[in-house]
Amino acid sequence: MMRRFLCETSLEGFRALSVGRYLVYDSWDQVHAFLASTLGEDHARLFAEPHSGAGVVAWMTSAPKDPQPVSSLPEDERAAVLERLGVLMADIAAAAAEKAASPKQEDQRWAALLSAIQTVPASLNLDDILFAVDGQPVLVQWGTRDENATVTSAILQDKIATALQQKPLPPVGTVQPGPAAVGAMAGQAVAAPGRGWGWLVALLLWLLFLALLAAIYWWLLIGCAIAPPFGPRIGSCQPVAEAAPSVTASDRRAALEDELAFLRQQLSQAPQCPVETTLLPPRTPAPVPTPVPETDHATVTPPAVEPPANEDATDFDRAREQAGGQTGDVTVTLLWNGHTDLDLSIRCPDGQRLQARNLMPGNQASVCGGEIDVDANLCRKLSTEPGRGRACLEYGEPPQVNPVENAFFVTDRAPPGRYTVLVHHYAADSRDPAATIPFAVQVRQGGEARIVQGKVRNGEMVSVTEFVIE
Repeated sequence: MMRRFLCETSLEGFRALSVGRYLVYDSWDQVHAFLASTLGEDHARLFAEPHSGAGVVAWMTSAPKDPQPVSSLPEDERAAVLERLGVLMADIAAAAAEKAASPKQEDQRWAALLSAIQTVPASLNLDDILFAVDGQPVLVQWGTRDENATVTSAILQDKIATALQQKPLPPVGTVQPGPAAVGAMAGQAVAAPGRGWGWLVALLLWLLFLALLAAIYWWLLIGCAIAPPFGPRIGSCQPVAEAAPSVTASDRRAALEDELAFLRQQLSQAPQCPVETTLLPPRTPAPVPTPVPETDHATVTPPAVEPPANEDATDFDRAREQAGGQTGDVTVTLLWNGHTDLDLSIRCPDGQRLQARNLMPGNQASVCGGEIDVDANLCRKLSTEPGRGRACLEYGEPPQVNPVENAFFVTDRAPPGRYTVLVHHYAADSRDPAATIPFAVQVRQGGEARIVQGKVRNGEMVSVTEFVIE
C-alpha cells in the first residue's frame, strides 16, 4: 500500500495532548505497533500518522487508494463507517481500562496514552476529521483538545453517537406566562407604591454626594497650585522670588585670573625632569649579497606553484564532497551534529515530495528532476517504550557524528515553480530523546549559496526555505 496524504490542519485554537514530557503525536509509532499487535491492523490504521511543524500538522496514511471524507459518502456508507468506528473505539477503550487496572507503571503509561488518543476537540464536527477507505475509518486531529480552557474535550464515543443520531434541536419558542403569573403581574400593577418621604431622602443623599465631589475637586486644584481666582489659597504653592546674583561676572573673572597665576608659579618652581641629549650612532646597513653570475650550463628550476583554491567553496561543499554527494543546477545540503536521524526532503511545485530512496514509493530514485544521493544516520528500528518519543535503537550503518544529507536538481528535468525545503526529525539519539536538534541548510543555485539555520524537535517536520526554478 502507498502512503497517502489526507489533509493539513492548523494548531491555532487547539493544543496537542501530552503524556509525561512527550506529545502524543510523537508516540504514533509505538501506538500503531501496540494496536496492530494487540487488537488488530484495523485498530492501528484508525489513527492517521501526524507530521507537525510550523503551527500545522500534515496527516498521512497507508491505503490502496485515496481516502474520502465521510461527509462526501452516501448516507448508508457513512452510517456503516461510523458504526465500524464505534466498534474499534470500544475495543481501544476496553484495552485502556485493562491497562489502567494494572499496578505496573508501564501499563499505567499505556492507559494514559490510549485514553489521550481517544480525545478530539469538542468544537469540531466528527464529519470534518474522519476519512474512510473501503469501509475503514481513518481519523485526523486525534489527541488534541481546544485551546480554550472553558471548552471541554470530547471523547470519540460521544462524537460517534451524536453523528449517528443527527437529530435537530427543538425550536426555541417564547415562554408564555401562566394564569398565576398573570395574576401576580396584575397584583403588582395594582399595588403601586404610594407617595411618601422616600423621594426627599434620596434627593438629599444625591446633593450630599455632589457636594463631596465638589470639595474633593476644590482641594485637588489647590494642591496642584491651580486654585481659582476666588476663595482661600491654603496649601497652594507660593511663587519663589528670583534670587539676586551674589557674584558679578567681573569678580568671577578676577578670581579665575588669580588662580591661573598661582598655577603658573607652582609650575615654574616644580623640579624639571632630566632630558638625555646623547645621540645614538647611526645603524650600519646590512651588506647587500653579491649576485652569483649564471653559467651557460646552469639550470634554474622555477618554484612549484600550488593551484589556486576555490575561494567560493564552503564547509557545506567540502562536507558534501567528502560524503560523495553530487551537484546540480540547484544543490541542497543539510548538516547537523550527533546520532539523530534527520531527513531532508523537497516539496515540488506539483505537490510531490522528494525523499531518500528508501522512503520513496517503489524505491524510485528521482522525483521532479531531483535526487537525494546522501542519506546519513538511517534508523532501522525505533523504540516502542511509551512516553519516550521516537528513539533509534538500531541503525542501518554506524551513525556519524557530523552527518550530511544532500539533494540536487537538474533544471532541464525539473518542472518550473517554487520548491520548499523540509527537515524531518525522524528518530532521536536514545541517550537524549527529548533534545532539540539545531541544523543548517545550504541552497547553492546559479553560483550563489545561501545558508539557513533552524531547530527541530523529536517527530517534528519544519519548513526551512524555498527556491524557484524557472
